[in-house]
Amino acid sequence: MLVSLKHILALGILVSSTSALASTYTADFSGVNSSNTSYSSFSYSVGGVNMTMTAWSDTENNLSNNDTELESGRLVRYGSGWGVVNQDESSGNSPDHSMDNMGNWVDFDMILVSFSEAVTLTGANFSWLYNTSQTEISVAAISGAVASGLGGSTWSDVVNSAGNMWSDSSHVSNYYAGINAGQTASQYWLVGAYNSIFNTTFSGGSTQNDGIKLSSIDFNVTSSDIPEPQTALIMAAGLFALILRRRKQIS
Repeated sequence: MLVSLKHILALGILVSSTSALASTYTADFSGVNSSNTSYSSFSYSVGGVNMTMTAWSDTENNLSNNDTELESGRLVRYGSGWGVVNQDESSGNSPDHSMDNMGNWVDFDMILVSFSEAVTLTGANFSWLYNTSQTEISVAAISGAVASGLGGSTWSDVVNSAGNMWSDSSHVSNYYAGINAGQTASQYWLVGAYNSIFNTTFSGGSTQNDGIKLSSIDFNVTSSDIPEPQTALIMAAGLFALILRRRKQIS
């Protein structure tokens, strides 16, 4: 018989090995819920991954144009994109109805996307831009502790927290922004208008000119393709038994 013990061991290792697989998904929010209606949150599912969206902005403290603390806002879908109407804004005005960093209050609007498992964001699509010639966004991967404590904290608290896993900014081109987070995976991601607090070294970013409506996000989920270990062991043991039996017959 031309099967050796070495071959059996190699087969067992191969069958029981684990390989990492990355699945890519697009979460398209463009048709979720009713248009021109505000929500405190909304949910979406794709590829078995569940997500919930909430709105946040630095509007708490009642200091008019010098608010620093975060509080929740309202999510509103206009057409095929979602904007944030914070506590200082009116949904009927532009760009107040978008995620923006404009106006007398200089509030930074962001959407927190809470996933049912850790993912890596790779891109975001927008249905509307206030400034089509130059728009930037900011993105951050944060821990569950930071996400649950957003209310009453500041954007500086978020950035300087040990729970800030990754944050950066990106230019929008053709209504799309690529997100280069490397291998960073988190269940909680912030996406919003360019926030100067998140990345002071970003080239070309500026406030008072960014307004966006989010229509979809792209993300990867890394999973392990693990065969049933019992099946692998049974196969290897069976083949090994055949070799021993064959050797006894020959001897």
